Amino acid sequence: MNTFDYDNQIISGAYIIFACKEDELDPKYLDSLFKSKGFLNYVNEKASGGVRMNFKFEDMEAWEIPLPTSLDEQTDIIAQIEKQKAIIEGARNILENIPIEIPTSNDKRVLRTFVIDTLYGISSKLQDEGKYPVLRMNNLDTKGIWYLDNLKYTDDEFTDERKLSYGDFIFNRTNSVDLVGKSSVIDFDFNGTWAGYLIRLKFNGELNPFYLKYLFATDRYRALFKSIAKPAGGQANINVNELTSINIDYFEPETQRQIVAELDSQMQVLEGLRNMKAEAEKKIEKILADIWGIESTENPEGKG
Repeated sequence: MNTFDYDNQIISGAYIIFACKEDELDPKYLDSLFKSKGFLNYVNEKASGGVRMNFKFEDMEAWEIPLPTSLDEQTDIIAQIEKQKAIIEGARNILENIPIEIPTSNDKRVLRTFVIDTLYGISSKLQDEGKYPVLRMNNLDTKGIWYLDNLKYTDDEFTDERKLSYGDFIFNRTNSVDLVGKSSVIDFDFNGTWAGYLIRLKFNGELNPFYLKYLFATDRYRALFKSIAKPAGGQANINVNELTSINIDYFEPETQRQIVAELDSQMQVLEGLRNMKAEAEKKIEKILADIWGIESTENPEGKG
């Protein structure tokens, strides 16, 4: 939905422009319905074509929507959704911009000094359901936080060396320069494996993997990964040799443990924000489901 007021607007011919009869349908209300999973399901059902799918405007015109007869009702629904969106946006801004800070150390050591094993992930075709879950780059953010609600799966068997264990370190080696270097530690039970664009590392007792997770999330290491990532097939890339050749700020194991404990406490505060954001997203889902008169907007049967 266009929210700008320009004198001379030009748009690609791939788009169709239309307006609502605003005495019957508030465009913000319609925009909320477009954000529902029910609409996306409808688009996927109707879209046709080869490499580039095509969703015809006639199909969109035929989409049946729940329409409160009163504009005041539509306005009230919009206000409820906008309130939750404000919470989501506020939480997102804090989560994305709050820095993780670790002091520099006079003791610099090559990462390879502590590495006892490295292994790239599997290259199997992934699917929405299957026998084994597979961790991907999408399951991880730049703060080292795992998001496991959108896992992919494989039915391919794999060897024991590819089973993840508590304390395994995961490094994202390829994508855009902003995403290369996302890292975290397996701190949960996981009967699965990891995708090929991730590297799993195991360290000796001198390097705490949780310390390294936080170190790699600092601005200076994010900048370091950007500087050494090289384009590979249109994407930036850091291989095992390049990764293990970097110098890291080293502290004795007890100091590493203290840094981890302090940052863990900060992360608990951020976890509250993540929960708040998730609750707001659920409330929007509930509002949209109530509009459709169903339990979930995943598949509003009979409505479109």
